[in-house]
Amino acid sequence: MTDWLARKTIGDQHEHTVKNALEARGWTVHPCGQGTYPAPIQQALRHTPSALRYFPTSSQPAAANSSP
Repeated sequence: MTDWLARKTIGDQHEHTVKNALEARGWTVHPCGQGTYPAPIQQALRHTPSALRYFPTSSQPAAANSSP
C-alpha cells in the first residue's frame, strides 16, 4: 500500500461498507461536497454546532438518524 491510488481504493471500499451499514440501520448517508444535503441531514445539522453546517466540502460522508 505504497501509492495514493492503492490507499484511495481501500478508503473508498471502507466508506462504501460504512455507508451500507449505516443505511441498514436506518440512517441517511450522503457524500459531503456533492451539492445540497438531503432534508434529513439538513435537519440533523440544525441541532448541532458542527462546521458541516457551513462548510460541506469534506470528503467523508455525512449521516443522520432521527432516532434519539
